[in-house]
Amino acid sequence: MVRTSTPEDDHLVRGAAAALLGLALWSQGTLEAAVHHYAAGMTSLQQVDMVADVITGALALSEMQAARGRLREAERTLEQAIQRARQQTDPSLYGLADLLVRLSEIHYERNQLELANDQLHVSQQAASGIGVMHDRVRWCVAMAQVRVADGDLQGALDLLDEAESRYVRDFAPNVRPIPAQRA
Repeated sequence: MVRTSTPEDDHLVRGAAAALLGLALWSQGTLEAAVHHYAAGMTSLQQVDMVADVITGALALSEMQAARGRLREAERTLEQAIQRARQQTDPSLYGLADLLVRLSEIHYERNQLELANDQLHVSQQAASGIGVMHDRVRWCVAMAQVRVADGDLQGALDLLDEAESRYVRDFAPNVRPIPAQRA
């Protein structure tokens, strides 16, 4: 956990600090420490019922785990978050669609193209409840990968163009820039 003068029982502040430290370490490429701190941050946030943050935090945690070559761990992280999101009154508000897209990326990395494609379609259905997917950029990039695998290069480029036009930087490092994917 992060060293701080914050009281041991202030899980909100300690969790947020640990998660931000995890993101900073990830951006520097220090993956083992990044996973450790980020996961600790999510555990602390869970103790104060920051459900939405813990569920959506699974996206970044699974990315870090996969970058370390731990696809099974990343998949378990996502499946737990998906289960939690589905238990909420309105799963769409808890990033269910984005979690399903991230799971499709894991299937793609394993060359399970049919499963990847299926997850992307399920994510669209999950997003339809709110009219828009929270992270359309991630969906476009994931679908572009599937299109490349299917031999539809123009379709993939069109999706990457859409992704690039919608991209907005956030706290997580941009570990797979869209121009690099286009190349």
